[in-house]
Amino acid sequence: MPTTREYEKLVPYLRGRVLITAHRHPDGDAVGSSLAMYHLVRSAGGQPVVYSYDPYGDEFAFLPGSESVVSDPELVRHENWDAIFVVDVSTSHLLGPMPSCECPWLVLDHHSSHDRYGTVEIVDPSAASVGILVEELRQTARLPLTLDFAKCVWTSIVSDTGGFRYSSTDPRAMKIGSRMLEAGVNAWEAASYLYEYNTLERMRLLSLALGTIRVNGKVGSMYVDERMLRETETSAQDTSGFVNYVRAIRNVEIAIFLRPDPDDPSIVRISLRSKGQYPVDEIGEKFGGGGHRNAAGCRYHGPIEEARRVLMETAAELVRSRDRG
Repeated sequence: MPTTREYEKLVPYLRGRVLITAHRHPDGDAVGSSLAMYHLVRSAGGQPVVYSYDPYGDEFAFLPGSESVVSDPELVRHENWDAIFVVDVSTSHLLGPMPSCECPWLVLDHHSSHDRYGTVEIVDPSAASVGILVEELRQTARLPLTLDFAKCVWTSIVSDTGGFRYSSTDPRAMKIGSRMLEAGVNAWEAASYLYEYNTLERMRLLSLALGTIRVNGKVGSMYVDERMLRETETSAQDTSGFVNYVRAIRNVEIAIFLRPDPDDPSIVRISLRSKGQYPVDEIGEKFGGGGHRNAAGCRYHGPIEEARRVLMETAAELVRSRDRG
């Protein structure tokens, strides 16, 4: 757990003109922690701008500040930033196009596989989400706990703990979550947007994806390809959370979900999940990715069926090596 002194290094920058960003294809932690930082900087008297090269999904529209997020890199490229806050990013190549800025890069992250790229970094793999680190920064800065801030931190924690179901759920996450509820967060409002805000097109895409499920022992996989996206008039963004349907299968310990990269059809983007027994970040690292023990990702250059075969073989080998002890 970071010390107060470590957080104090970041406090002076909260009063400046700062750019806030997270990884591409942002999930709930990336969105929630980015917007929490936005409200924190505003509370400190600073001038924040949140930049996300990939626009936020509709499920995050309920979060205060989401309407002001900038997606065009040209709008942030030539600003004179006092600092850049980067949240939930384990390595800089996961960022979108960034401004060439000689200002400090201030990093808040919780991935166990983290490449150092920031000027000041707080990296805590024991934190269930980066929103927890942002809340601890708020406490260090002695800034007020507002409802707008609380909604964003809550979303961050709920997203990365799977609604307080994953093994990352610990007393620290529960205490901070409770604090956000005391600040006025409506848990059902967040849950309804995050988990029950599906379009009909997304559900039709899911139906097609479920038909591709393949299970081999403790390893399961599923994919979405370009044909399915065209047929259902959806995008890769609509596949968020699909990997969890594979992990939910009885006896499957490692789940793999594959989809086309929206920027380069020759690349397959891969999501990896574990029920806890096998560290999928080790699989991700073999293909230039990484993440957490139970949730990781990577990319593969080649056809999607080839990617599935290679990833399933790699996962099966991990299972065999671990089971041998």
